[in-house]
Amino acid sequence: MTEYYYLKASLPYLRLEKVPPITSRDFLDECLKWVSPKDLEKIENAKFGNQNIEENEAEASLNWKRFDTELKTGIALARKKAKIFGKKIRKMVKEIINQETPLDSEKEIERIRWEYLEDKEALYEFDINALIIYFLKLQIIERLTSFDKEEGENFFYKLCEVKYEQTKG
Repeated sequence: MTEYYYLKASLPYLRLEKVPPITSRDFLDECLKWVSPKDLEKIENAKFGNQNIEENEAEASLNWKRFDTELKTGIALARKKAKIFGKKIRKMVKEIINQETPLDSEKEIERIRWEYLEDKEALYEFDINALIIYFLKLQIIERLTSFDKEEGENFFYKLCEVKYEQTKG
């Protein structure tokens, strides 16, 4: 497996809920300089929202997709009041569902995802998996820093008004 010592060592440190020092696009542009096309494809395959498992999926990406799918399924089942399997997922979902606001729930989801990646990060140092974990963490931070409480509240109330008008009329 190819090692990417210089690239990984040159990346800025990421902190949860702090504005990222680089964007995910900047990160991918930097990878273009150092990473093989095959490995770049593996990194890009770890983009949020892509749950497709490719034939030569990197270990970190494959494990992430399984974890994230299990977490999302657990949240959906909890919202339906269905039984959630798996003690660890059940605990995580309970922490998410028990938040006071939808914004707090989203922040909790990202915190849980971040902790998962932090735990896995120790398994890899300078290989493609380490770069995938960095890319995933970067996407978490970008998502968290994109939240706008006022805009979200306005959208929520607008959505509620539409639902209320539909049920009223």
